[in-house]
Order: sequence, then structure tokens, then C-alpha cells
Amino acid sequence: MSPNLDLRAVKTMKIICKNGEIVHSLERYYKTYHWKILVLNYNESDLSKRCFKCKIDCIPSHFLHRTRKRIGNEKLTDLLPVCSSCIDAKPDRSKKKNERRQFSAIGFNPNTLSESQKNWLISIRPNLRGYVLSKLFSEKASSYKPSKQWVNAQVKKACKWIRKTEKEMRLALELEVQVG
Repeated sequence: MSPNLDLRAVKTMKIICKNGEIVHSLERYYKTYHWKILVLNYNESDLSKRCFKCKIDCIPSHFLHRTRKRIGNEKLTDLLPVCSSCIDAKPDRSKKKNERRQFSAIGFNPNTLSESQKNWLISIRPNLRGYVLSKLFSEKASSYKPSKQWVNAQVKKACKWIRKTEKEMRLALELEVQVG
């Protein structure tokens, strides 16, 4: 019956149930008559009995809340069923960390570019840059199945670097013309 809320963060919380019962912690809230009736109503309803995390059919006794706003006055649709094994499982943060490390290794970094790569980037016509660069980063990271947001962020970084480099080159040419 543990929700996706940090119990330490809500110790000073005041929860007023529909039946007027007042509790000051989630631990006590999950022992109230109101919560027991809510769980019973959920299990008798036609709503999904499939675990929200692992997608296995179960008789839910644990739930996550979609929103904090209506705790104590939830609708059945505010509850997400979770099986016992998923509620006890800790999230694997190392997997995400390794994924970020792999993506950062293939992401846009102008310091790792050779002169020919830099020249090629600058030579891309401005109206085609987004298309060419998004194709490049999508193919470069295809084995990792990158999200569109990641690809767009790399394209944005590359375009920003290209514009900055072009500006520096123009300034250098102007200085050369003025001195020469």
C-alpha cells in the first residue's frame, strides 16, 4: 500500500479523508477505514488489475498515486495498481547512469573533432543542418536507440558550435582585411 511518495517529505502532511477522519502521515492513512474501502472498491471495479510497472495481472493490494493533490479524496482512477514484487523492488539507478555515460561518449563534443570533421560541419548548408545532423546522430547512436530529445539536443549543440565558429571565422577575416 506504499505510494510513490517519500514518507519523510510528507510527515507533516494533514490528510482529511472523505469520511472526515484526519491523519497526519501516509503510514496512518493506509490503515484508515477510508483507504480499505477505496482498495476494496478498486478491486471490485472494472479498472485494470495489471501491475503498472511489470504489466503482470495481479490482485492489487499496493497502489501508487497519480497525483498528490487528492490524497484522502482520491478517485479510483487516481490509483495505479502495483504487485508485491514491484513495490519492494528498488529502482536500478546504475542502468540509467551507464546509459548516460554511453550517450555522453557518442554525443557532440567539438574538442574530439578532427580538422576535417570541423570543416565538414561548417560546410553544411544552414537550411540542411538540422536534417543532416539529426540523421548523423541517429545513426551514430542507433545501437542505443536514442530518444528524439537526445538527438535534438545533440543537433542543437552542434548548430550552436557551428554558428559560433562561423562568427569567429568572419571576425578573423574582417581583422585580416583591416590589417592587410
